[in-house]
Amino acid sequence: MSLESEITRISNAKADIKTAIEQKGVDVSDEARIDDYADYVNQIGADEEEFTVRFYDFDGTIVAQYTRSTFINLSAMPANPTHAGLTSQGWNWSLADAKAYVAEFGGLDIGQMYCPTDGKTKLYISIPDKGLLTLPFY
Repeated sequence: MSLESEITRISNAKADIKTAIEQKGVDVSDEARIDDYADYVNQIGADEEEFTVRFYDFDGTIVAQYTRSTFINLSAMPANPTHAGLTSQGWNWSLADAKAYVAEFGGLDIGQMYCPTDGKTKLYISIPDKGLLTLPFY
């Protein structure tokens, strides 16, 4: 392999790496040297934090979601959803308990609790750690 073909190969590889980094949302300076590219790679996703705390309605709809750091700084839970025929009982975690859990374990799924407005229909749900979901109707 000639020196000229090796330089061409490295230049093409550098261009491909630059394109790949920019496709991940990080701008790479045209003047950047290839030994600067590790810093650019480390910037990929650095500003993103995953949503680790999610608030679910009874049908599985995500009502609100927060990153860990945003949730730890909340001063109140999100507003309770409303549905005809159901009265909201609130979230199944208190804010203080949820913050303590998230601080220790990093994430949490929180659900909305309801009771029927007619006072007659009841559904009790037991969610085991493992196995099948039990839905007894009374």
